[in-house]
Amino acid sequence: MRKRYQQVFLLINIIIFCLATFLIIRFSFSSGSESSTQSGFFSSLFIAVHEFIIQRNLNAYEISVTNFEIRKLIGHFLLFAVDGLSLFSVCHYFFPKRKSLLIALTFGILLAVSSEFIQMFQVSRSPQLYDVILDFSGFFLSSILVFLLTKQDKKLKK
Repeated sequence: MRKRYQQVFLLINIIIFCLATFLIIRFSFSSGSESSTQSGFFSSLFIAVHEFIIQRNLNAYEISVTNFEIRKLIGHFLLFAVDGLSLFSVCHYFFPKRKSLLIALTFGILLAVSSEFIQMFQVSRSPQLYDVILDFSGFFLSSILVFLLTKQDKKLKK
C-alpha cells in the first residue's frame, strides 16, 4: 500500500512540475501587454479583497505598488516555489536527498536565467537580474524547505 501511495505522490508531483515549468516558459514568451493582462487579473482580485477588508479605495500609487508586488510574488516567487517543491520531490524519489537538491537547484537557476533570456526577444519585455534572483529564491526556498523536512535516506540510517 505504501508503494502505491508513493507512486501516486510521484505522479502528482511530475504533473505539477510539468505544468509549472510549462507556465513559466509560456509566460516568458508573452509580450509586455499580455503579461500585464495575465497578472492584472490576480492584482485586481487582491485589490478588491483588500479594499473590502480595509473599507476604503486605494489611491493610484497604492494600486500601482500592489500590482507590482502581486506580479512579482505570484508570477515569479510562488510559481518557481511550486516548481522547486515538485521537482525536488520527484528527484528525491529516484536519488538521495543531497543529489536531489543539487539537481533541483541546478535546474532552478537554469530555468530562472532561461525565462529571463527569452524575454530579450519579446515585445515590450526585458530581462532583469532582480527577476532571476526572485525566481531562484522561490525555487531555492521551497527546495530547501522540503529537503529539511524529508526523512534521511535509508542508506544513511544504517
